Amino acid sequence: MKIFAVNQVYKTTLDDKIERVLWLHPEDGGFFAIDIKDPKALPVYRSGAYLRQLERDGAIDATVADPWANIWPAEDSIPLKHRLMRDKNWSLLRPIILDQPAIFTEAGRGKWVTILVKAKSLTHRTIYRLLRRYWERGLSPNALLPDYINCGGP
Repeated sequence: MKIFAVNQVYKTTLDDKIERVLWLHPEDGGFFAIDIKDPKALPVYRSGAYLRQLERDGAIDATVADPWANIWPAEDSIPLKHRLMRDKNWSLLRPIILDQPAIFTEAGRGKWVTILVKAKSLTHRTIYRLLRRYWERGLSPNALLPDYINCGGP
């Protein structure tokens, strides 16, 4: 078994984490991943050796279901206000997200966050929240849709 696709979700039996593959190293078999259940998670690099060890130990499950797969509504059923919010956030993040693999490192990410804080009057917290949502929820602009379904009463 190999982790071979960006956006693939897998679970390790060592720590019970569910991670999403964000970027694959073209030469060494390593990859950047993020814990999709941790609200404070940041991307971490997993070496090819780490992956091979998990495989040897039988400590990886690449058949785990992606909790964010196929949950996004059809475009025409998304309220205009929500689409505008998503599109605004996507326009902020798009240049950052394209700077791969640098954006997955602390230094690369820090450079971009500083630029956005100064240029767009955003807080670090807002930028990191949006990045995490994008990464954890399937690398889709729709991951930036508001979570209003979780608000209010029954």
